[in-house]
Amino acid sequence: MSDLLLDIKNLTVSFVTDDGVIQAVNDLSFSVGRGETVALVGESGAGKSVSAMSVPRLVPMPPARIDKGQIFFKGKDLLTQDVKDMRKVRGREIGVIFQDPGTALSPLHRIGWQMMEAILAHRTLNDDEARKLAESWLSRVKIPDPAQRMNAYPFQLSGGMQQRVMIAMALINEPELIIADEPTTALDVTLQAQIFDIIREMKGKDSAMLLITHDMGVVYDICDRVLVMYAAELVEEGPTETVFENPAHPYTMGLLQSIPTLGKGRSKRLDSIKGQVPSPFNLPHGCRFHDRCPRAFDRCAKEKPGFVDISENHRAACFLLGDRGTRP
Repeated sequence: MSDLLLDIKNLTVSFVTDDGVIQAVNDLSFSVGRGETVALVGESGAGKSVSAMSVPRLVPMPPARIDKGQIFFKGKDLLTQDVKDMRKVRGREIGVIFQDPGTALSPLHRIGWQMMEAILAHRTLNDDEARKLAESWLSRVKIPDPAQRMNAYPFQLSGGMQQRVMIAMALINEPELIIADEPTTALDVTLQAQIFDIIREMKGKDSAMLLITHDMGVVYDICDRVLVMYAAELVEEGPTETVFENPAHPYTMGLLQSIPTLGKGRSKRLDSIKGQVPSPFNLPHGCRFHDRCPRAFDRCAKEKPGFVDISENHRAACFLLGDRGTRP
């Protein structure tokens, strides 16, 4: 990939609990180039958020631990950086839009103070300059009367306004990588569209974005590539249009078939993937999707499939693909 920004190699993350060790991410490898928007998709519990939050090292340790792997950002392995160095990276080079602004924003501090803190931590500006910059960003994310909103506490803002504040705080220092963890989960459909329009407008052309979402429509609309995770593992990745038009892994097929589409008729029931995501304490042997897969055969329960290249930049881990990336 040209002009590589983020390169994750063989990342494995576990959580130590009273009931045992949970493997949240297993042997994950993928890359993100400058200017790319890449989606991480999959059911809840697939490991998407843990994978993404491991990049700026925001996964709490303990109970989490990095069992192996490397996370290269601009050529440096973030897992080898000390706390002081990571503080310089977070908020300046890597911005994070959290899933729930109601818990990410401090309820004890005014919006203006929190935004100015994000600015002053990374820039040599005085308070007046930081305040003006914060107000200008509130205006850019379409919050009315930004000067007044600077004096508001988070609880005085609607969910949509809180999310706009989070976007402004994540982008205000013009980071090179933006991590957006389901940024519109708690919002209605109209607000979701507005939020993604704002993110696209605010994101610089050279900035990359890693988007965690369940909304496949959003993935198709704004993402260049898509990574599909299941039970802590990557099962397919490729250009968005390619994956949508020619999904290679049965799990990806199931995800896409479950999307409501116009023209199916009201009497047509939505397709669904049978069964449940396996317990992290009892993960299946072989392919972790085999017990839910309509095309599974004996080998799937015994061996773990490796990745097969299907076409340029499109690969999947499934025995159905054969040795050369064509379906038998």
